[in-house]
This record gives sequence, C-alpha cells and structure tokens, in this order.
Amino acid sequence: MDIFGWSIAELERRAELSEGGAKNIIYGKSKNPRADTLKKIAKALGCTTNDLSRDDIGEDTIANTPDIPVDAFGGSSDRILNGGMPITELDVRAGAGPGTLTEENTATHTWRVPTEVIRGYTSAPSEELKIITVYGDSMEPTLMPGQRIMVDIADRTPSPPGLFVVWDGLGLVVKRLQVIPHSDPVCVRISSDNPRYEPYERTLEEAHIQGRVIGGWRWM
Repeated sequence: MDIFGWSIAELERRAELSEGGAKNIIYGKSKNPRADTLKKIAKALGCTTNDLSRDDIGEDTIANTPDIPVDAFGGSSDRILNGGMPITELDVRAGAGPGTLTEENTATHTWRVPTEVIRGYTSAPSEELKIITVYGDSMEPTLMPGQRIMVDIADRTPSPPGLFVVWDGLGLVVKRLQVIPHSDPVCVRISSDNPRYEPYERTLEEAHIQGRVIGGWRWM
C-alpha cells in the first residue's frame, strides 16, 4: 500500500515510528492507537489528526485526540487512507457575468477528492484549493451557470493565460485573462467566452485576481 507515493515503511520512517507502528493502524490491528502515535503520523503527512481515517484508527481515539494543525514537507496537505484530499466549497457566488454580488465566504461543504485525481493537475496543497459555483452566462459555453469549478487561490499570475476569478468591483466573476505584452505598467485583457460581452483591459493591480480556475464539472 502506498500513501501519495510513500510506502508504509517510508511513512513510519518520516513519522519516527518503530516498524509496524503505522502498518498496524492502517490494517486495523491496532484498534486504539496512542494519541502521540497519531500526532506523529499527522505531522509526517502534513494534516491534522482529525483528517486520519476514523475507520482505521478508531472513534474513541480520534474523539480524545486534540486537533493539531501542522504544515510539513513544503505545505503538502494530502490526506491518508480512504479519505482523499478535503477541498472546501465556498459560498462566494462567483458569477460568470457582471454585477453579481459576492456573498460571505462561508464554507458550505467539504469534498473528498481522490489524491491521484488532484495530483494529476496540480501540486497545490488542499488548503489553497477551493470549489465555487458559477453564476451568469458570460463564460458560456465553456462554463455554464450552476457549474462548480475548482480554483487555486495561490495562483494569481495570468502567465500563462487562462481562466481566473477576479473581483470586478461588485462581485467575484470568472473571466479569461491574458497579459498584454510589453505593457507598462503591466496590463491584462479580461474577456468572456460569450461574444455578447465585450472585453476590457485593466492594470494587473486593478484586476484583483483571486485565483486560477484549474478545473470544473457539471451534471449532464
């Protein structure tokens, strides 16, 4: 069994556990592991003890283990076992159209996405990935109203060009951004995929980029 590219032996080494210390937990031989053992595993993985699989470490243990946020190995927050990477969905009302007011940034759901799916597209830690919903029609047919998209909030540089969430002064909107070559100060062209909406230009600072759209999905 590998955990985002590590063998169990490698996990035990990084967590400074004796041989079998993690294996017995993963395979259910240790029903009530010690709290300090769980803390070591969580620190090695760059997650919290609450992110470890409840099925494999036991409800009683997890309930009595303090939640300790950690940020190990370059900020990686991949999760262990069958949970997948937790990606938070925010109620920000990112609208693909002008004039949509932003809502309070409230977490509405946590999606558990298989690590191998996320790592096929980005190396960003899960806390820098957010899921929001598209409103409006300015990005049709690329993005449809009601479609959920995943945004890397740490990637705010439109080079290479792509789809980004930007603040337009009234709300968060999804637009296609491209740096205008040799502009000084640096300017970006902000456009919609729906031809009914006219493109416009802003300085990079005025664009208020909130993150790059790295993927999306919708019901058929």
